[in-house]
Amino acid sequence: MGMGKLKIASLNVRGINDNTKRKVLFQWLKDKDIDIICLQETFIQQHEIGKVKEDWHGHSYFCPTNSSHSRGCIILIQPNFEHEFLSSITDKEGRRLMINFKHNQQTYCIVNIYAPNNEAHRRDFMVQIKKWVHTHSMNLNCLIIVGDFNCALNPIDRLNNFHAHDSTIN
Repeated sequence: MGMGKLKIASLNVRGINDNTKRKVLFQWLKDKDIDIICLQETFIQQHEIGKVKEDWHGHSYFCPTNSSHSRGCIILIQPNFEHEFLSSITDKEGRRLMINFKHNQQTYCIVNIYAPNNEAHRRDFMVQIKKWVHTHSMNLNCLIIVGDFNCALNPIDRLNNFHAHDSTIN
């Protein structure tokens, strides 16, 4: 069996508790034929995991949040993606989720993070992530870290207004 490309996507979804939004998103992801999808800011709490599993027919790994309006990470794996699950590790804040798995005889580690908005908290978080990854990763040579790092190079990138980047030509 040849080594194919591993297709991974990362997306901040700003909540997927709405049934219609979740179903449309999941259909779009299935149509894109992405092997592994890492979602951040899902707002998924422990008691809502079942409805996500019901709508996603592949494997799913969760780092739920204790808030209905922030945090939460999920890793979704397409139903036809062949892999051997080895382990998953989460935190209690809904900010980091790691899975270790084998695919084509290779061990991979994927880390999905949702970093804090506050700069000082984000710095501390990144220091913790480094230690956490080194402690729990089963293969640092095949380590993939994705997510929302909440780092904006320009203040305009933090605006929620979709039209913030539009320019008017006179």
